[in-house]
Amino acid sequence: AGEKEWQGILNKSSLLHEVEESIVALHYLGDYISRFQGKEIIIVDVCCGKGILSLLCSYVFKHESKVQKIIMLDNANIKWAHIEEANSRAEIDGRPLIESWAKCNLHESDEVVSRLESVETPLALVGIHLCKTLSPTAVGIVNSIDPSVCPFFLLAPCCLPRVVVQSKIKKKESVIEVRQYETHAEREARRMAKERRTAAMTRRRPTTMRDQIDISVETSACWRCGDVGHQKADCPSLQVAGKPQLLKTPSVKIDVSGVLDSEKPFEFYCSLLATTIQREEVALVNSGLVNEKAEHQKNNWNNER
Repeated sequence: AGEKEWQGILNKSSLLHEVEESIVALHYLGDYISRFQGKEIIIVDVCCGKGILSLLCSYVFKHESKVQKIIMLDNANIKWAHIEEANSRAEIDGRPLIESWAKCNLHESDEVVSRLESVETPLALVGIHLCKTLSPTAVGIVNSIDPSVCPFFLLAPCCLPRVVVQSKIKKKESVIEVRQYETHAEREARRMAKERRTAAMTRRRPTTMRDQIDISVETSACWRCGDVGHQKADCPSLQVAGKPQLLKTPSVKIDVSGVLDSEKPFEFYCSLLATTIQREEVALVNSGLVNEKAEHQKNNWNNER
């Protein structure tokens, strides 16, 4: 149906369901933007898929001066004809443009956080239909960003992570780690520790023993501490470990081993996940939407929203 630029989205089997979910998100997003005291805000469609939410935002927030633009963020190589077509008339219609961030892997959290923080305008992050561990990963990314940079976050998880589903089989404690806030100094220290470890584990091409020693002392990192200027045998470090230690990202663990025993597993899981969000105001809302398709995965309880 429709012109060729729009066929990929208009013929999508799950179009109606995704539009329904987007409308719920738009309600809360629109309410927040109407109360937003800043000059401008950027909407970020996290794990955007074909950008249904982004498209709706562009049309719903037509002539809304507070919405500077919309960013589609996804791990896929985004190049959707319908987005280009929508953008071609955005300026004439007075709609916010949709910008694509392709090849943006949410699990590479440090890179995603840095890129989001580089945007000078405040962000409103919206993640709809985030599968399995993408939801706690998205929470961790928001936690890592100062509330002044990301004052609004809306998340609609899709299904239970594998560790939850397997908890009944393994009969042991199952936990999910969610990244927590760290200062820029702490993040930089963690990055430097990673670089030292990588440098220490890098081996040069074989050379004569004498050349290898000279090069190693002058330019190569010590295999033990990661610093340049000495060999492992002469390392002054008092560390016990044989190589530079990595600094872990601060995180909180939630025990999900009892989720499947609860009366409403998906709702219980979402309530646990909500406790890890580092914002002053956090609300858990049941949209009332139900996935009634016969093929929905009951083991993942993804029929609830």
